[in-house]
Amino acid sequence: MAAWFLYAYGDEKTRNTPVNILAIDPVPGPGTWWSILTQLPPNVVNYVGIYSWDQSYNLNVQDHAFQALVPRPNGRMRGEDNNITIHSQSWLDWIKRYPGWGVMANEVQQVDPLLPDENRPQPKGYELYTCRGRHSTIAGNTTADGNYDPTNTSSTVAPVPELIYKIARGYLTEWGSRFSTPCAVEKGVLELRQEIHTFHREFDVMGGGATRNSTSFPNRPYVRRISSIWGRNPNDTYYMDDVVGDPPYKLSYPVTTERKNKGWVDWKFL
Repeated sequence: MAAWFLYAYGDEKTRNTPVNILAIDPVPGPGTWWSILTQLPPNVVNYVGIYSWDQSYNLNVQDHAFQALVPRPNGRMRGEDNNITIHSQSWLDWIKRYPGWGVMANEVQQVDPLLPDENRPQPKGYELYTCRGRHSTIAGNTTADGNYDPTNTSSTVAPVPELIYKIARGYLTEWGSRFSTPCAVEKGVLELRQEIHTFHREFDVMGGGATRNSTSFPNRPYVRRISSIWGRNPNDTYYMDDVVGDPPYKLSYPVTTERKNKGWVDWKFL
């Protein structure tokens, strides 16, 4: 949203300022998914999104509000035309009380990264990761169940936020940030990943079990929903295990027997 505001409302210098985005489990909530949420504007040079694997769709009452959002890569990232025309608020938008800023990208929704397309080359400056844990886990919470009881912290969950922290510092450094203090996590990336996939029981429980199959409820209730589609319809989502492809066999990522397809953008499994 900030990138769109810079591009739409800034002066010539501001609107052309390169924007780098590192998004840790971006979720727009249960309301309207404005078009500026699901399409990256032309000024975004790099987008890195890290998404939690074990945030189920309805294992917990609040989980439905945490459907993950994957914005669509812009033309620069696809090696195509990066020019767009900003959508002006129409009379229908005004009647529906849609804000002008919310509808700017209505007419410029570009290639959906979650749909299959074997012939499309991979985008540049656009990376999608998934990691074990719930929404709060990859944002820094070390509790055993992903909830917020500080007496329930777990040493086997801690490697996830520690890994994400190191990744964030790495990308920010690559993009020009300078840190005045050294990294607080002493363990290396490989060691952290080994711990995550060796001691994964608590992550399995977070998302509904070691397998996400359900014989009691239809529609894969323990599989996270994910979307790149703007609008109000809460059903405009994909099953996460359908869009990321097959996890590496050496890593413990529970998938359902119904899993199929893969989006054209390759995901990285942490």
